[in-house]
Amino acid sequence: MSSHTMQNRQHSAHPPKQRSRFGRLMRELWFQVVLGAVLGIAVGFLLPEVGKQLTPLSDWFIALVKMIVIPVVFCVVSLGIASMDSLRKAGRIGVKALGYFLALSLLSMLIGLVVANVFRPGDGMNIDPSQLDSSKVPANSPSSSAKQAAASPNRTPWTTSLAIASPTT
Repeated sequence: MSSHTMQNRQHSAHPPKQRSRFGRLMRELWFQVVLGAVLGIAVGFLLPEVGKQLTPLSDWFIALVKMIVIPVVFCVVSLGIASMDSLRKAGRIGVKALGYFLALSLLSMLIGLVVANVFRPGDGMNIDPSQLDSSKVPANSPSSSAKQAAASPNRTPWTTSLAIASPTT
């Protein structure tokens, strides 16, 4: 090939299209999450009946997130430990992680105690525990959640079967 042919190929190639600022923003995951949250809130306020019909979709999404979090965390931690080149380094990181866990657990418990003592939730409700009927409290068993899913007026047979198949804890 001659140098003249190479020059023509370089000049004939079209420059890549520049995406608009909105187009670039739509490709960002954080923006998609924020947009989804805003749209969900808007549907809940403006079209509450549509929001009620979309309840199975949100239930499945939350169940799938719960189902995937533990394996992802396990894989990330396992890969991090496996990629360490020395056992001493892994031990130091493990001790630091345990220290952070204990410190932040203590901090969260202290925050909970302070908030409970300052705001005193349930204070002034004047409820006599002997008058309460425990049979009206729903059980947290898979069969009860399946019964609740089947009894829900917003569920069709296929949404009921998918709700039963979704993890509940």
